[in-house]
Amino acid sequence: MDDSLKMVIPGSVQSALKKFGVDFDKVCCAAKSDITEQGELKNTYLLLTDSSLVLAVSDYSGTMNFSSFTRFSEGKLSEGISDVYEYPLSRLSQPKVLNQVAGGLFVMDIDGVERWVCRFSSSRAREMHRFCRALDCKINGRELPPEPPG
Repeated sequence: MDDSLKMVIPGSVQSALKKFGVDFDKVCCAAKSDITEQGELKNTYLLLTDSSLVLAVSDYSGTMNFSSFTRFSEGKLSEGISDVYEYPLSRLSQPKVLNQVAGGLFVMDIDGVERWVCRFSSSRAREMHRFCRALDCKINGRELPPEPPG
């Protein structure tokens, strides 16, 4: 796993995902949303490989986590994974981000039916747009776009 993926996926989540059989050597792009499709304050990790999309839902929820929240920075709370869903890219189409007032909604067709995948706050918008572009490229057999500077 390259350093950019390590920035998105905390160590405790990496360990939990490995137990679910996720091979990080195959992950080419990852993103983290901070709100579920139903509006719950809970992280969803999106991992893209050459052949599938993996969605991993955090087992921690209940409060909004701010960067200055000391219990997380001291390592006293460890985030794990409660559910993992894997979809072959052949089942997916039309990924898109719908902008909303304070963030957005990540939507795609699964087996031809539009599904809400996750919501995200505005602090995650750039990351989710980038992930959506990468997923669209993989689904349609195009090269991944270069990372924008900054």
